[in-house]
Amino acid sequence: GEDLALISMNHWAPAIVEGAAWNPTTGYGYGLHIMNHSWVTNFPYRSLKEAIGFAWVNQCLTVAARGNWDKFSPQFPSIQTPLYPACFRDEWALNIGGSGPNGSAKLSGQGYPGDSADIRFEPMIGADVDLIAPSTKLLVNTTSHAKRDTSTNIYHYGHDRFNGTSAAAPHASGAAALLMSYFNVPNGN
Repeated sequence: GEDLALISMNHWAPAIVEGAAWNPTTGYGYGLHIMNHSWVTNFPYRSLKEAIGFAWVNQCLTVAARGNWDKFSPQFPSIQTPLYPACFRDEWALNIGGSGPNGSAKLSGQGYPGDSADIRFEPMIGADVDLIAPSTKLLVNTTSHAKRDTSTNIYHYGHDRFNGTSAAAPHASGAAALLMSYFNVPNGN
């Protein structure tokens, strides 16, 4: 069968390029200044690398989750495994790790009481991490999917807890957007 990750990458990379590009003559692209990537892959796909490089050249800041490690259920060989897009060239992405409830790097054993997955995981580490942001369910809430009340046919929106560097990266993206709007200097140039 076909590699599902490759199929997905064939869609992700063009979307990254389209987000970073802007051609006023044709109207192509969105001309984004910041892109949040709360996902990882352990394979450095060439199309993804080229797309992230394209975003950099077009002064679009890539904010990327560094990934998570669970020593009891390891998906990656080590806590320092390079994951992408965060681990392409250092200047191409703001690489985001996760903080625990005390503001320091999150460690195994910290997390939302009763949620073993939140307590077990640790953010990936390495010299390539630029910032850490809240990454435990103790600190991160987000809107949840709408739930329909079948008796009234009304949809109700609530909140769910969210964790990992996928939760940390949007915090960093928001802070970067505030700083960029204040200083109006894309990519620190």
